[in-house]
Amino acid sequence: MQQQLGITRLRPGPSGNAGQPNQANYDEALANPYPDLPEVLKFEKGGNVSVDAKVPNTFFFDRARTVSGTADNLSRAETGFHGKVVFIAPVGAGWEVLVSGGPSFFQVEQDLVEDIKIKETYPYDTATFDGAVATRHSTSGLGFNVGADVTRLLTPHMGIGAAVVISRATLHFDTFSDPARDFDVGGTRIGGGLRFRF
Repeated sequence: MQQQLGITRLRPGPSGNAGQPNQANYDEALANPYPDLPEVLKFEKGGNVSVDAKVPNTFFFDRARTVSGTADNLSRAETGFHGKVVFIAPVGAGWEVLVSGGPSFFQVEQDLVEDIKIKETYPYDTATFDGAVATRHSTSGLGFNVGADVTRLLTPHMGIGAAVVISRATLHFDTFSDPARDFDVGGTRIGGGLRFRF
């Protein structure tokens, strides 16, 4: 295998002798250089969100006032677990196509603006935005995933390939009474790289 990959020498392991450049580490505080690993299949995004609202007039029913502002530091986290059935088919000399599909389970946590704060003074013809009240909500549900992977074998044990996977689900937060407020989760992932077989 080393000859096929062009490996002529291996990097030496840690030395048991103190003072060597590659000495072994015995300090537990340094044992894990990556203590905060990202969660598998998790997407997270946050930032500021523009808010536009109509506020009723204090004295008149038909004179709603428009206010605009920004809700700060809202975030959304989406985690997906994907089950797959895989079919692999050779399509020519050195070429293989992999097709997959199956169910997906999504868990979503998101900050939602549920109220706003305003400032107003007599005669209450106008109002100004003074802040937003956001609450963290969560929901989960089932969806699906489909994918395809194309590999070109350069040797019997190594090749290059590219893949695309699409996952989708439609979820609903209980805070919304309107069914039209359903939203889509999932997305498209595209990748490529080397393929090794042993």
